[in-house]
Amino acid sequence: MDGLDYYLIQTHLSGEQTAKRGAKTSRSKPGELLIIDLADTHFAETADFEHLTVVVPRPMLAPLLKNPDTQEGRVLSGENPLTRLAVSHLRTLGDVIHNVSDEGASSLIEPTLGLIASAINGTASSVEGGAGAVASSVLTRAKMLIEQNLHRPGLSAEAVCGLLRMSRASVYRLFEPYGGVRAYIQERRLRRAAADLSLARNSHRPVYDIAFYWGFSSEAHFSRAFKKRFGATPRELRTRRKTEWPGQGAIPVGHIGDRDYEQWLGETLKG
Repeated sequence: MDGLDYYLIQTHLSGEQTAKRGAKTSRSKPGELLIIDLADTHFAETADFEHLTVVVPRPMLAPLLKNPDTQEGRVLSGENPLTRLAVSHLRTLGDVIHNVSDEGASSLIEPTLGLIASAINGTASSVEGGAGAVASSVLTRAKMLIEQNLHRPGLSAEAVCGLLRMSRASVYRLFEPYGGVRAYIQERRLRRAAADLSLARNSHRPVYDIAFYWGFSSEAHFSRAFKKRFGATPRELRTRRKTEWPGQGAIPVGHIGDRDYEQWLGETLKG
């Protein structure tokens, strides 16, 4: 034993890997999950490949697994819906993790492990919290898709359902705590627009330009929604930005949406 008491959860982006354990041989291809138990002996043959790997300490994952000591070299088929969901989740994390704060990354650990465990165990109901982990993962992906398409005027609740390939009822249940999909999209657009209005380098941009960029079809509608949400109009925010915070930079994009940003903007808009 070398003290490496971890699982490696891998999904290939390209190429393949052949794992051998005794007489058993398994091949991992893109769209599948390969489980490597570093407490066991692992032999592998590979060609050129790219992959994403999650390194998980055994004490964090083993309690969620039905058979924690017999996972070495297992390949989870991409035909399994839970495997597809786990692979999609890992790929999305790989795309955005460099922009996620430490606090945000910590909040992703539990749903990620629950989703991986659900895929390994074969069903969401076979691991405690599995169904919740799946829902949390889908919600995370939905939020990321919304963020990527926030500036598109055609982004709507129906469009989000199409991007996720989920029914309207299922998506609405995910966003119920936020007042629904439409309310969540508007909230994100308002926050992004407020951040742009706070930037000195955007002082030359008309309010309508920022509003249209973030998907609002009417400057009047944007101004009403902005004032209702933040208690001041976009122009009032911009005026205070110029007179009271000259030269101040905006809150980093990665912080938009957290409570620090909320507090900062609230204080900015107070008379």
